[in-house]
Amino acid sequence: MKTWHIIILIVALLSIVAVVSSTPFRLYPTHLIVKQVNCFSCHADEFNDLKEGRHVIRGNATHSRSLYDYVDIYGNVSETHKSLQGPCYSCHITYDNFNLFGLTDPYTFGDPNESVNAQYGYVISWPSGNKSVEYFDTDNTTIYIELELLDISPLNFSVDSTIKVIFSNYSGQQTGTTIYDSSKTLHKGDIQNITINNVLHDYFSIVLLLDGIWNNTLINITVNGTDKSTESFSIISSTWPAIYSIPKDVSDKSYFKTDGTYKATRLDYMWYEWRSYSWNSTTSTITSSEDIQTNSTSGWITKNTCLSADVMCHIVQKATYIGLSDGLNPDGSFYPHEMEYVTSKQCKLCHLK
Repeated sequence: MKTWHIIILIVALLSIVAVVSSTPFRLYPTHLIVKQVNCFSCHADEFNDLKEGRHVIRGNATHSRSLYDYVDIYGNVSETHKSLQGPCYSCHITYDNFNLFGLTDPYTFGDPNESVNAQYGYVISWPSGNKSVEYFDTDNTTIYIELELLDISPLNFSVDSTIKVIFSNYSGQQTGTTIYDSSKTLHKGDIQNITINNVLHDYFSIVLLLDGIWNNTLINITVNGTDKSTESFSIISSTWPAIYSIPKDVSDKSYFKTDGTYKATRLDYMWYEWRSYSWNSTTSTITSSEDIQTNSTSGWITKNTCLSADVMCHIVQKATYIGLSDGLNPDGSFYPHEMEYVTSKQCKLCHLK
């Protein structure tokens, strides 16, 4: 090969090397991206809108602020990266993946005014395939109820008390009776109790009938065997006869739930059912069997009922938290954020001149 041919070849090779080594044709990275990013890294404007209550178009400022405070309510401070993504994932990703989650013991029921109420136990990652209903833990349970007449006026008077326990038989699996009665005449300091064995996990309520003649009575009733272990209620009565529905009259909850889970329904199935109802803040509720935190004029308070058109908010946030941590796998996530290419907006995070 002639010398000038060799020179031309060398120059061409050097030119090719120069081209492929220059931006954007490098064959290998010249720097590593070490900064961890989250949704707000690329969507800073949306973050500011969320913080100021403008981002959630169909919600109000309080609802938007609730999502902004996600990390304080449902997040894990040791997993700040995932917690910061929670508010975004709740609406933009979780909702589309409701088939990955279930509600334990969901229960929908009506009242004489034809409004609709709903109660559920816990949000779980869905255990199997495409089935809409799964049954778990059909072991028998025991309910123990104790009523004590703490005070009565006049002191020498008595109360005729009847405790009626009514199981809903929600799963249709109760084989025995679903209504239990206990009656007793009580003087001050007397105790009336009823023990119910061998019932399947279920929802139930208590009706208390008080009869006799008195001016005032103070009664305490304790219920053991619910999903909250022990629940107690005080009842002051100045009229007779008197009828009390427990726990609704004294706690704004409609039903007790026994300890244990016997039924789960896939979350998307429950969502399609519940969303067809016209929820009203005064006539309809979803009651959680676990305490939740909600915002009020006095700050964050603990309640067991969401009273708003956004009754699914708590359920969605719980599903978001489970999905971000992939159940028991702290390094996984049900919600991968796929990006097909890097945009100039992302480059400007580090290269904005």
